[in-house]
Amino acid sequence: MKTSSTSPFSSPRHSPLTVIVNPPKILSGLPGDQLQIAVVIQNLGDQSAIIDVFLEADTAILQWCRSTHQRLGLGSEQNGEVIFEFDLPSTALPGNFDYTIVVDAPNHYPNDTPMQSDHRLQVLSREQTAVGIDDPTFFLTPATNSQQPARLKPGEILPFEVQVENRSSQTDQFQLVSEDAEEDWLTIRYPSLDKNAPGRLQEDPCLNLNPGERGTIRLEVHPPMDTLAGLYSPALRLHSTNHPDLKRLDFIYIDIEPIETCSIELEAMLDRVSHRSGEYQIRLANRGNVFRQLSFSASSREEEEWLTYDFEPDQMRLPPGREAQVQLRVTPFRKRRRPWWRQRTFPFQVNLQDAQGYQLADQYLQASLIWQARPWWQLALGILLALSLVSGSGFLIWWFFFKPPAPMSIEEFRTNSLEYTEGDSVNLNWRILNPNQIQSLTLTTRVQETDPEAKPIQPKTFEFPESAPPGDLPDTCPEPERLCQQYDIGKLAAGRYEFELHPSVRSGSAAEPGKLTVSVAAKPDPQITQFAPTQVEYQSGANVGLNWVIENASQLAALTVTATDQNTNRTSQTQYSFSQGIPKALPSCQRKGETLNCSAVPISGLQAGAYTFELQATTVKGNRIESAPTPSVNIKPKPLSIVSFVVNGRTGGGNVKLTLNQSLKISWRG
Repeated sequence: MKTSSTSPFSSPRHSPLTVIVNPPKILSGLPGDQLQIAVVIQNLGDQSAIIDVFLEADTAILQWCRSTHQRLGLGSEQNGEVIFEFDLPSTALPGNFDYTIVVDAPNHYPNDTPMQSDHRLQVLSREQTAVGIDDPTFFLTPATNSQQPARLKPGEILPFEVQVENRSSQTDQFQLVSEDAEEDWLTIRYPSLDKNAPGRLQEDPCLNLNPGERGTIRLEVHPPMDTLAGLYSPALRLHSTNHPDLKRLDFIYIDIEPIETCSIELEAMLDRVSHRSGEYQIRLANRGNVFRQLSFSASSREEEEWLTYDFEPDQMRLPPGREAQVQLRVTPFRKRRRPWWRQRTFPFQVNLQDAQGYQLADQYLQASLIWQARPWWQLALGILLALSLVSGSGFLIWWFFFKPPAPMSIEEFRTNSLEYTEGDSVNLNWRILNPNQIQSLTLTTRVQETDPEAKPIQPKTFEFPESAPPGDLPDTCPEPERLCQQYDIGKLAAGRYEFELHPSVRSGSAAEPGKLTVSVAAKPDPQITQFAPTQVEYQSGANVGLNWVIENASQLAALTVTATDQNTNRTSQTQYSFSQGIPKALPSCQRKGETLNCSAVPISGLQAGAYTFELQATTVKGNRIESAPTPSVNIKPKPLSIVSFVVNGRTGGGNVKLTLNQSLKISWRG
């Protein structure tokens, strides 16, 4: 029975988005109707924004709405409209359904959204029985409807008269009930049965009417003091004793006026601080009958701002009859300007704002923060600091003019990775501290474990003459005496290598060399992951097709396909060399990365019989890897057939007649 607040959709002050909902209060209709609600949004900000508009409700509302989530793109100073359409089913029962419209722009206005507004959809009731000529009727005075409800404050009494007419030919008894109204909302009074005592009323259980007689039932509506503001529509039902199945319905529409009383108090918990934040508490009590959506901010009452304000929370939704507290921490942010001699007072005010525009008794709350002066020992510390500055100046003079040069050292000597794969380029990086005394750098490589066929790596020396730039260093060494990046050693064979960078100086003691160890892993051998024939039976003279897949194909040197008959005799071998890439004899082979995929590779020249096939891979290092034999492949012989048959030069069928002693010449070809 309760509807949403009659306030339209409202947004916080200074919000970049303005939202208007039409109709702003209640959306009502009968079962089977099609309803619309329009949401107009204006972008008052200085940037374009993508705005999501969607509904939050129970399952019934979401099922009735054609589209519950819509998106709108608006440029600065532009407005747009989205429309939500509702299809009320013909079987919908009368009642009220709450839903919330949410406007959100998280990517462009995250601090000002989401914005919410509560609304209500009201399904009105149809009369369930037709009015016959003898059926009783009733009506209420004064009449109300959803567009012109009766306005009432909580605790007030609103009287109604219910006029009932008995149009039947029998005496009848009538009762007035409301099934969806609270018990303490309504008082129903029936007239006394004593006709000789006009004006005297007593509470009787029903209204007795003779045929053709009219009567009045008095109804008082008195919502309790704690009733929430909004539109209410209790249904009244008239029951007839003679016609128990006949139902007469009517609605009373009551608009409960909002009571906006809200008490606000600001109490200082800690307003004299030295190094902490000031602590304040805002006490709120909603004494009205509307939900309060409050936001909090603060500002200085002086021209210059010295404080930061932290509210917890900075927004609050306060239901009617509830109390809450908001914690405020006030902190001076210019710590270095804390007073030396006397304390300083900073007056400020707390600003409260109601998002729905309800009145606030105290919109601005004033308070002060006292910043105490520094303790005496800090002044003494300042004097000591001044003396330190004087002595520090002398030290700086010695540092810049008399200090001996700092010794050179290798601050950093590293490689991009400590583990490489054979064939990768190894790059070194080094950084030298205080390089002014450097004379040369020698890079040596010690082989701890390596391929016996790998070539030795000779030491490399870089000279740094005083009057000329160093040589033999690439462009990746932007500051040769101090910094070198990505110095390419080259491609190394598999093994472990220890690199040392030995610096040599013009004078003074030699610096410690830089050392690091690198592991180079050998490339993995090829692996035959798939090897199978395309089919298991062939006719004699046809090519046998083979499919195979080989991983790590870059290490492949050659392939050999061997055919073995059922007597384990190797009848054929086919070799393919990969020294120049994929051979032309394998046009169906494709290589993607390290995977070689070959399909339907033809093997010819095999006689009829059963064969198995093996694939042998030879690596670039000479290793051999063999696959498992394929399943048996059967090559069938060609069937025997007679191509031609000639008798005495005559072809074709039929009988041949011969005379006595005549010769017979027969020839055939199969």
